[in-house]
Amino acid sequence: MKRAAFCIFLASVPTVAFAQPDYGLDFVNIGDPGNAPYVPTDTTWVDRPIGGVNYEYRIMRTEVTVAQWVEFANAYAPYYTGSRLHPEITGYWVAPDSLDPDVPLSFHAVPGSERYTADTSWRMAARFCNWLHNGKSSEASAFESGVYDTSTFGKDENNFYTDQSSPSPGAKYWMPSWDEWVKAAYYDPRKGGENSPGYWSFPVSSDIAPVSGLPEENGQTNAGSYFWDEQYGFLDVGSYPTVQSPWGLLDASGSLSEWTGSWASSEGNFTRKVSGSSLFDQYWIDSERIDGRGDYFPWVTGVAIRLATTVPSPGISAIGVGGLLVLGRRRSTFERNH
Repeated sequence: MKRAAFCIFLASVPTVAFAQPDYGLDFVNIGDPGNAPYVPTDTTWVDRPIGGVNYEYRIMRTEVTVAQWVEFANAYAPYYTGSRLHPEITGYWVAPDSLDPDVPLSFHAVPGSERYTADTSWRMAARFCNWLHNGKSSEASAFESGVYDTSTFGKDENNFYTDQSSPSPGAKYWMPSWDEWVKAAYYDPRKGGENSPGYWSFPVSSDIAPVSGLPEENGQTNAGSYFWDEQYGFLDVGSYPTVQSPWGLLDASGSLSEWTGSWASSEGNFTRKVSGSSLFDQYWIDSERIDGRGDYFPWVTGVAIRLATTVPSPGISAIGVGGLLVLGRRRSTFERNH
């Protein structure tokens, strides 16, 4: 019997969000709760409506960088039991300080790569979320639970992955659901004008695919660059500052595809949905369309992370003995900028 692939996410988002550290991660607000979802006309890669989200949330403007990942890798190093060169911990641009197994494990970024996009597996990304949620604690338990319970990582007798599907209630940082990612990348509350929302075809506020090329040559994305004659490859995050989603996301096109927290299909818990295009993707235009393809097993490496988090309340005051909370509504990034 097939298992349902999608879980209710609302329970994972706290109704009242208190202030919490951003740890240098740049988040933008995604508002307009209760927006209508995008209904695909071609169900080849998308087999359900996507993009409808009933709450406000925040999501990173860019992907997690190599420098930010190195801090995590060094924090997790005392408990890491895999190969020192395994890409789930090193990605493309992180290296161990020593290959000697008798030397305590530590890592460094390849010089010049500090602002490149970090990459890893879904399961290691889950540990990154746990670590942030637990205040960057150095305790072993800080990496194994809080947002995602790593004891669930495995397969059942029917060959379905048993990895926890949705963030735990009260999660402070998580990999965005497919709906959250789509809304942040494609949904525009004013696509057709005032009070006329809609979805763009590409995550750059356009129904036309962006142009591949270097920023200084009027390029709009580095997607597919490894298949050019000039294979320049990685760039710093935010290298195309004028190419944005309606909410201000950068690099939703190009760099690397990004993990979401959702299973890719309602056919079963086989692969996690990835969104966006990659500089290694020859067919990047198909990948980054709103109805595009993209999914990997949770142990596959080479995929980026763009975290989501809660929206702190702008004003909280206690009233009466019961401590009744009176909450103000914070305007979204889109509303402030338009």
